[in-house]
Amino acid sequence: MSTGHHKNGPKTARGRLSIIHANVTNGAGCFSPVLPGEFERDWLAVLDGVRARIQPADRLEEEMTYHLALSFWQALRLHKYERAATHKQLDDVAKEESLFGDGDAMTQVLSRGVESLKSELCIMEKALSLIGAVAFAGDDELLEKEDGLLLLRLAAELVLNGKTVEQCFTGLPPDSWSWRVVRENLNELAEASRKSVPGILKSLHSHILEQLDGLRKALEDGLRAIQSNYALKDGETERLLLYHSRVQHRISKWLSLLAQSKADRLGLTITQPLETNGENGDGALE
Repeated sequence: MSTGHHKNGPKTARGRLSIIHANVTNGAGCFSPVLPGEFERDWLAVLDGVRARIQPADRLEEEMTYHLALSFWQALRLHKYERAATHKQLDDVAKEESLFGDGDAMTQVLSRGVESLKSELCIMEKALSLIGAVAFAGDDELLEKEDGLLLLRLAAELVLNGKTVEQCFTGLPPDSWSWRVVRENLNELAEASRKSVPGILKSLHSHILEQLDGLRKALEDGLRAIQSNYALKDGETERLLLYHSRVQHRISKWLSLLAQSKADRLGLTITQPLETNGENGDGALE
C-alpha cells in the first residue's frame, strides 16, 4: 500500500555531495573546495578559524574572509601534494636502482622510516653492551626487565630459530630482575640446544655486529640516495614554486583588502598598506 511518500533523495555519492550546500544559494560558503582524499571537517576548521580571527562585519568582508580561507586551504593542499609527489619520485628511483644497481638501502629507509631504523640501531647497540656485561656483572646485581628480556629474546631467536622468550623460558619473574635470572635461563637455553653459554654469546655478538653494520649502511647510503634525488624533476619544482607564489599572493591580497575594509569602516587611513606586488594570483596549477 502506498503512503504517498517517496524517497527521492540522491542515490549516489556524487548526488549526495551536490546537496551538501544546497541550502546556500549564493555567496561565501556555497562552494566546498574539498577534493577526494580530503575531509569536509578539515576545510570547515580552516574556514571557521579564519572567520573567528577576522570577524567579518558585513557581506563584503564575509566574501573576502571566505576567499582568504580558501587560499590557506590551497596552501595546505600544495604542501601535501609536494610531499606526496616527492615521496612517489623517491619510490620510483628506489625501484629503478633495485633493477640496475643497489637500491636496497634507499628502499629500507623509505619503507621503514629513519626513526625506526635509528631505534633498531639503538637496540642493537644496547644488546651489544649487555653481552659484554654478562661476564662481569654480579648475580645479585639488578638490571631492567626490558634489558634482560632483550638479551634472552635475541639469544632464543638465534639458537632456536625465532622462538619467543615465552616459548623458550619458564618462570621469568614479573619484576625485580637480576643477572642471576639471565644466567640461569641462558644455561637452560644452552642445555636445550646442546651448546655452551660462551658459544651462544659469541655467536650472538657476531650476529649483532652484522646487524649493526647493515643498519648503519642502510641509514648512511639510504639517506645519501634520498638527498641526491630529493628535488622534483621534469619541471615539477618550477610548477610548484609558481603555484606557491600565486597562492601566497592571494593570501596577501585578501589580507590587504580586509585590512582596508576594516579601516574604511572605522574611518582610519592605512599609511603603509600591505604589499601585493606580483602576478594577478588567478593562475592555477596547470
